[in-house]
Amino acid sequence: RAPRVQIEYDVELYGAEKKVQLPFVMGVMADLAGKPAEPQAAVADRKFLEIDVDTFDARLKAMKPRVAFNVPNVLTGEGNLSLDITFESMDDFSPAA
Repeated sequence: RAPRVQIEYDVELYGAEKKVQLPFVMGVMADLAGKPAEPQAAVADRKFLEIDVDTFDARLKAMKPRVAFNVPNVLTGEGNLSLDITFESMDDFSPAA
């Protein structure tokens, strides 16, 4: 698939004009782990990770994103239910999961 973002500029090189294409690189800094069960490294000690369609599930599994919260128990009407959900792949976000 062709890149969706292309950044080009014209330069003069040895008297000839040439188009130079710059690579598009995007960095995202975010705490995507939610409520991790294990403490995470300090932000200053974390590294950028390359993520693409081929590595997404492995990176997601390594990050161990987790949500934990209480919701009212509408089944019995008494108290709350504790929910603790972890994600390991994009399939975990499907309705069948």
